[in-house]
Amino acid sequence: MEMSELKGKLKMIKDMGWVASKRKGNTGIGYTLETFLGIKENNLKDPDFGDVELKSQRKDVSNRCFKPNYYVYF
Repeated sequence: MEMSELKGKLKMIKDMGWVASKRKGNTGIGYTLETFLGIKENNLKDPDFGDVELKSQRKDVSNRCFKPNYYVYF
């Protein structure tokens, strides 16, 4: 998937508004995002798209173990 296609899919997901998580627990948000993007679930450290690894986070939650070097806001 090209970066422009990824951006388009992320915008489409954003435009959906609130969606219910497809899984309970801490991994639900990431699993739900990957499902909407058509990514098969994996636990690899390899990037999801080229050199881009997707990360998701609940609103107002701090994760001290992960410091992204690139943010995407829509």
